[in-house]
Amino acid sequence: FKQKTAYEIPKRDWSSDVCSSDLRFKSVTLLVSAALLVATVWAFQTIPKGFIPSVDTGQIQGQVETVQGLGYESAVAHVRQVAEIVRKDANVQAATTNVGFSGGGQSTSTTSRLMIELKPRDQRALSADEVIAGLRGKLNGIPGVRVFLTNPPAIRIGGMQTRAAYQYTLQDANTAELYESAPKLEAALRAIPQLVDVTSDLQLANPQVNVTLDRDAISALGLTVDQVENAMSGAYASGQVATIYAPNNQYQVLMRVSPEFQDKPDALQLLYVRASTGKLIPISTVASFSQEIGRAHV
Repeated sequence: FKQKTAYEIPKRDWSSDVCSSDLRFKSVTLLVSAALLVATVWAFQTIPKGFIPSVDTGQIQGQVETVQGLGYESAVAHVRQVAEIVRKDANVQAATTNVGFSGGGQSTSTTSRLMIELKPRDQRALSADEVIAGLRGKLNGIPGVRVFLTNPPAIRIGGMQTRAAYQYTLQDANTAELYESAPKLEAALRAIPQLVDVTSDLQLANPQVNVTLDRDAISALGLTVDQVENAMSGAYASGQVATIYAPNNQYQVLMRVSPEFQDKPDALQLLYVRASTGKLIPISTVASFSQEIGRAHV
């Protein structure tokens, strides 16, 4: 048999060592905790806050809204004036415009698109948001024009391009109530000083011309409704009738009346429709015209 020796390990109170260690670094712990608290408060105040943080990508998107009912040629002149002011800014490298195109993909002379490319970040002193604030003050002085500039977010949510970073949709099954409530809501939002560039895509003062066809007169003169509609469409719809092919490019041929006959509604009565017999018939003999205020979305 082998002899076994038993060893006894003395018990040690570890809690006393831990407590003494914590007491020795109490002042350091308090200083670190206070520093973390101060750093948290400073970070909360300085770090940009929002649903999606603003990022300077060197691009600014904008929309130019002109007076409702303004003709295309006048809209082009207003948009060119906006583009000239933007290009003169020291932080802007280039600016392009698309007249008659709204953010929702519709074609209208009231709303146009503005794309701004900024200089590289090391060549400009201002960020994209600061450039927008500076341009907003310069562009607000143009009469008959409203310009909405936005810094596009890094992540886009939603399929429709809007004029601002935030959008509120107002819906109602009764259109009369909707048309009455929408301007009131817009006016209330404009009264809030923290909000800028408040606008609505509902246009309630857009002038329009209603054309009422006299089917009996059309039939008596040997015409058809399609002939009358095609005459007005060819004069004002700017439809493509041909294509010119060049060695390096191709050009669309659009048919429409001269610009001087597009601004006044009375010019509609100067149109003629050619009957099957070859005779030209004034469109005013087979149609009547009335003007009123219409509604549209842009």
